[in-house]
Formats: sequence, C-alpha cells, structure tokens
Amino acid sequence: MEEWFSDAQGPVVLMLHGRSVPSRPAFAYGGFPTVTGGGLTIPNPLWHYNWAGQLAEQGIRVFMMDLPGMGLSSRHPRVFDEPRNAYKRDQKRLAPFPLATPDAGPYPSPFWSHDQNSDMLDVEQVIHFITGITGATKVHLIGYSAASFVLGPFAMQHPDLVHSLFLLAPIFPPFGYSDPPPFMTDPQSAPEKLQCPMFIQDWDTDLGDPSATQSFLGSWNSEQLMGAEREGFIAADLWANILSEDATGQSWGRGVNRIRNPLWWGWSKQNVVQDKVVLGKQVPVCIVYGLCDLQVFAKIRGVRELPGPGQQDLSPSAGPPFSPKWLFDEIQGKQKLMIAIPKTGHFMPWETSHGLLHKFSADWITRHKVWPPRPALEPRTPVSTGSYELSSLNTFISV
Repeated sequence: MEEWFSDAQGPVVLMLHGRSVPSRPAFAYGGFPTVTGGGLTIPNPLWHYNWAGQLAEQGIRVFMMDLPGMGLSSRHPRVFDEPRNAYKRDQKRLAPFPLATPDAGPYPSPFWSHDQNSDMLDVEQVIHFITGITGATKVHLIGYSAASFVLGPFAMQHPDLVHSLFLLAPIFPPFGYSDPPPFMTDPQSAPEKLQCPMFIQDWDTDLGDPSATQSFLGSWNSEQLMGAEREGFIAADLWANILSEDATGQSWGRGVNRIRNPLWWGWSKQNVVQDKVVLGKQVPVCIVYGLCDLQVFAKIRGVRELPGPGQQDLSPSAGPPFSPKWLFDEIQGKQKLMIAIPKTGHFMPWETSHGLLHKFSADWITRHKVWPPRPALEPRTPVSTGSYELSSLNTFISV
C-alpha cells in the first residue's frame, strides 16, 4: 500500500488497480511535482498525469494498494515463478527464456491463488488499517477497469465502510457468475481461460491468435484507431513503468507483464438487481468511461444481438458481454451518475483527457456532484444523477 501526501486532512480515498496495470503506474504515473538532476530541481513535465497526486492537491488523502500477485505486492513463487503456469496460448511470448517452446502438459498449479473472497478480504484489511491511522470511519473507493469486480461486491457487503464508489471504465459482465462456480472444486472442468494461474502480456507481439492475450501496444492502438488521443511518447514510457514493478517479468521473453488470473463472482446483473439498499442509496456511484473504449463494451464472438437489461439471461461465463451502461441501468438506487467522454478509450489515465478524469473524480469525492469543465466566468450547472455525454463544447448532454 502507498499513501500520497499524508498531511492532507480531507476525504480519505483508496484506489484499486485493474486486471493488468498495477496501482503505481495506474494512479501515480508521472511521479512527483519536481525532478532533480545535475544539481538542479525543476518542475516535472509529467506531474499532470499523476491522478493520486492531483487528488491530493485538492486536499484528499489518497491511498493506493496492489492486490497480491500485482505490482509491488507479494507473488507466490510456486505459482508466478513457474512459466508453465502461463496461459498456453500466451507461452510463445516466453521464448527463448524461460520456455524455449510452449509446454503441452497440465498447469503445475491448477488452482486459483486468488479469488473473490481473498481479494475482498485484502481490501477490507487495508481499509481497516487506513481508518485506524486516519480516524475516518469510511473511505471513498476508486476502482479502475476490473477493480469493479472487487469493489462493487465489497461495497454491497460493507456499506458501513464505504462513502462512495467511483468506477473508471468498469468491467461489468451482466451474465457473469453470481455465486462461486461449481468447478471451483475441479479446476480441470473450468473454461480454458480460467484454468491457468496467469496470463502473459508483452509490448507488441501479435501472436495471430484471437484467444491469446493482446499485446499492450496492440490493445491501446486499436482504440487509438477509434479516436482515443494520447501523446506519442507515453505508451513506451508507461510500459517501462509497468515492467519496473516486476523484476522477474523483465527477464522473461522480451520483457513481459505477468497478469494474475483470479476467480471472481458476485458481480452480475442478478447480484446488482438484488441489491435494493446499497448501490445508489447508501453508497452513491459514479461511472466514467471513454466513448472509444473497446474493452468495457466487449461482445461475445459470434453473437450479434443480446437481450436487454432485465430480459432473458445467457449462460453464465466469466467473459463478455461487458457493459457499463448495463451496470448503470441495473443499479437500483437513484444516487448514480454516469459520464461518457469522447476521444477517450480504456487508457484514460494516460490519454489527453486525463485532466477531466482528475477533475470529475475530485468533484465526486468532495461533493458527490460533477461540474462541466467550462471557463470559470461562465455559469456551470453540476450534475449528481443521470447519464450524460460530454459534448465538444464541454457541456453535459443527457443521454
């Protein structure tokens, strides 16, 4: 766990990473306000990217955590240091070291080192630590991407510990597992992608296999083609930051990101609909996503039409379809806000719209309202509920 600016006495926030990018590169990319070199201290030109730092400058006390198997947290060596535990379709990325060729045998550790219960317990323990040192009784939760699998169910089960929920590009599978899946006691019967302990991502290798983990650059470039905007240098620099969190991963293949593969449940349409008293009521919810995001709106391959909210379920699965709009519709309380940002994809913390993300999250945490980013001399009307799209004139359009 890491804290930014412990002298801040305002609201207390815990930030949780998504599936593949640890908390420090996700929330504190850019480093400190100044940099020192050659005897000189100068302003840091990347400081404006630091989401945690920008929140702290607004008087918010910010904590970040890495779940076990991510970033600077511990990794079980028997699981993560064994290359044969990597997803079979990703193992080509491990040549020539530590695997010359993909391994055809079973996974040496065919079990889940992390699951819904263990991840939520880790979050609960960190929150109790935070409240113990700050005196706060509740914290605001910020989750990026797949953090929603952990923070959403956690908020529903522990509203006494949560002030509000801010979800950036949340992954929400309406037809996901509502309860622990039956194959937990027999991993070999699980879907292929749920049998492996970890996935392997590298910088730019296209394996030509749609079932393999997409490369870091390939994933981001696909959204850039949709209109997501970023500075030219940032992809390579961010990748270097991600690799710096994993010394072992740096030595594998051409340098890889070892991505843990937890087994999650309890974050489906059924779970959210059954929650009548927490989300949007005891715990206000704000959802922000980019209109160029190809990950939060992933579809099922070969399925063109999906049932609408509240209609017939598909078979439960851990994968697509995903939809933040579906999540918003199924939240039963009225204290819910959703904002879509143009020219922005799944990598919003490092794209040109990152300043909007900083502003909207600070507004939400401090006042549970969000103001449009218009010039200060013009009248601005905040929004606190409803679904909106940010227009080219920086106004909120109800959708």
